[in-house]
Amino acid sequence: MQRFKPIQQQRWADMGLEGLSGAPLDEAISNMESAKEQRFAELSSDAGVTTSFDGAYQYTASADEQAHIAKGAGWDRSQLLYSIDASKLDTTIGTRINIEKPNISANKVVVNAGKGIGRENGTKVLSMDDISNWSDADKLLLAAAERDNVSISEDGKTLTISLREDL
Repeated sequence: MQRFKPIQQQRWADMGLEGLSGAPLDEAISNMESAKEQRFAELSSDAGVTTSFDGAYQYTASADEQAHIAKGAGWDRSQLLYSIDASKLDTTIGTRINIEKPNISANKVVVNAGKGIGRENGTKVLSMDDISNWSDADKLLLAAAERDNVSISEDGKTLTISLREDL
């Protein structure tokens, strides 16, 4: 307990109570209490604090307060409408949703790929203006597409998925 005594003595010294006891100490504490209550009353009146509770009270923020609170928060309309998985913008490797039996069996296979390997099955063009109306099949196509199979038009209004079937 001895190790706390210097801290307590310093606090009493900071408050001007060091060396006081009995009635002088009680009076000093009472004066400090009155000063704190007076300061609290001043601050309360400055802040509009009342002494009674109003259950129907609702605070309405000013336009400036609302702007300050909202600054940099949330998403704008285009961010919500045009949200695309970031992995579609990066290089991905070997995403396959179709698992098939091998269609070639040999000891030695040579593939000459002058125009690429696989099959072109057309494209699927989706409107970025109505993402909420995309079918589950459209969403699955986008989720399974490789990065190089997805492109967004320069005006940002359409998304095109190349329906390539890799071998």
